[in-house]
Amino acid sequence: MNKSNNRIPSKNNQIPKASKPIAIDDQSSDKEVDINFLKSFYPKPEKGMKWVYLMSISIQGMDIQGEMIMEVTDIIGEDVKLVISIGDKKQEESLNINSFAPVPNASKGKKDSTGYTYEDKENLTLPYKSLEATKLSTITSDGKSYLWLSHGLGPVKFGINQSGIPAVLELKSFN
Repeated sequence: MNKSNNRIPSKNNQIPKASKPIAIDDQSSDKEVDINFLKSFYPKPEKGMKWVYLMSISIQGMDIQGEMIMEVTDIIGEDVKLVISIGDKKQEESLNINSFAPVPNASKGKKDSTGYTYEDKENLTLPYKSLEATKLSTITSDGKSYLWLSHGLGPVKFGINQSGIPAVLELKSFN
């Protein structure tokens, strides 16, 4: 395996680790995490930074595999340009560098909400490597979806259900 595709930022470039989620709603035992908690997992964005995920979808007993790629294509001032690709389909996004945490929006339109709830920490074995990750969940119209984040990498695994079709995305490479 090529070590250059498996780098974690050096200590000079590493974002401080959050030891536990920052709750928005202290009334509930299931704590919603805020955007600062999500951001704490991401490396500082750089042009060319790329996450490649192995995507597995199961439809009527058939397992289909592919790749999803998230890539930082440009940084202009505080504007980070991100392209998400699945096959020949591409979606461009623009995020502020101060809130760089490109994860699916689960806020359901609520201001100052991420829509994600802290679940637990887990040890994962992924195509990329084995690592510890923080598991978050969100409720969608299709049920519960999961997101695993690792410090210095951001999202390392997704467990989603779209229109009744389950899909798992696992980090394959990062550079």
